[in-house]
Amino acid sequence: TTVSPRRRYPVRMLAIVALSYSVDTLLLGLFAAAGSVSLVVPVVYGAVALVICSTFFAILQSGLATRSRDANLTTVQMAAASALQLGGMAYAPELAFFFLNVLFIIFAFGALRLTVRQSLTAVAVVSAATAGVLFARSDELGFPSATSLETLLVWLCYASTLARCMYVGLYGSALRVKLHVRNLELAESAAKIERLASYDELTDTLNRRMMWLLLEEHLARRN
Repeated sequence: TTVSPRRRYPVRMLAIVALSYSVDTLLLGLFAAAGSVSLVVPVVYGAVALVICSTFFAILQSGLATRSRDANLTTVQMAAASALQLGGMAYAPELAFFFLNVLFIIFAFGALRLTVRQSLTAVAVVSAATAGVLFARSDELGFPSATSLETLLVWLCYASTLARCMYVGLYGSALRVKLHVRNLELAESAAKIERLASYDELTDTLNRRMMWLLLEEHLARRN
């Protein structure tokens, strides 16, 4: 069975999100290997990310989401992803910078689909929740730099964040270009249809329908 474009796009986006989660899990695993955090952090993070992606994949494939106003489930996906980052920040405040970085990526993805009102609401809610976690764990916030390996991992986190945010920007630009080309094609097709509706294809002269319309307009002007 063929997948409709309305389902194909969100599923493709979800695959990209899953890949981003995989990068996060790998980085957290490296921090665990360096002794910055417990191994529990990357294991739980990866498991929760897998549950999130699997759940949304099942919903999108079922077609249930098409009945809602947010067919791509963007706001719900952002809420789940943000909750995961806030939970990680609360459990491992020594890596708060890592989870804050990922929030930037989440909002970059969300900006592709959210309206202005939805964006402002998301920023307000997540900012307030982030402030609550930061103030609650302020005494334990840290920046792992005790060893050269930790410093390297911090750099990798920022580099991966910049790369992924840049990718989202380029992806959005590609979508705009594709939409522009499609609009041009639609305009060209509409012009062809309009001509076919007015001219005879063989003789390239006005067809009967168009001649009657012109005659009616002429008679209306005379009256």
